[in-house]
Amino acid sequence: MARTSKPTEPQKPAARKSSLAGMLAPLILATAIGGGGAWWLLGRTPADDQKLASSPSNDCITDSGTMDGGPLDLVDSGGAPTTQARFAGRPALLYFGFTRCPDICPMALDLMAQGMHEMGAQADQLQPVFISVDPARDTPEEVASYISTERFPPRLVGLTGSNEQVDAASRAFGVGAMRSGDPASPDYVVQHASFIYIMDGAWTLRGMIRSNEATPESLVQCIRTSLGEDLRPAL
Repeated sequence: MARTSKPTEPQKPAARKSSLAGMLAPLILATAIGGGGAWWLLGRTPADDQKLASSPSNDCITDSGTMDGGPLDLVDSGGAPTTQARFAGRPALLYFGFTRCPDICPMALDLMAQGMHEMGAQADQLQPVFISVDPARDTPEEVASYISTERFPPRLVGLTGSNEQVDAASRAFGVGAMRSGDPASPDYVVQHASFIYIMDGAWTLRGMIRSNEATPESLVQCIRTSLGEDLRPAL
């Protein structure tokens, strides 16, 4: 059944249980640090994050001096090679996360869905994209199950890839990700910043917003401010 733009409408059940409520169960915290070390640390430094945190435009960051962005070379949830060319001519909303994230990621994607719902028909211009930062576990099949979760954005495209491919995509956007916990355990967590990136149809990063500080209304305002005339008015 085709998904609609209403974020509360039930979706097709996934092979792995994937309701938003289930994901929010406190099994592990995405920000917790277990007994192991870091897997990798990419992109933005603590000084960069402090600069963003102290910026007066922190709610919606449109200063190109604080933003990164670049090409993609990944695979989608069907295993097909995917680059940014797939989204040419259409604004996109990007979120980097991982499918076993218990709270931050599903809340961010739910926020994206609510914001798109608030935009009505204008949201049809936007392509939502989820990019995994956990390629070791997030196979295309796992990503396919995840993006069918209730309350996630309509038409959500899920991307993953090899360690090298994900590393390159993360670096292109200055995304910091760090694996923590017991390296021998399948239940490690991946710490990462939680931003929604706003791309225009030429794949230029035009804005970004911290998902844990945003509301659906502030996200919509950020999208419209960032894209300006590139976002056509709703008919």
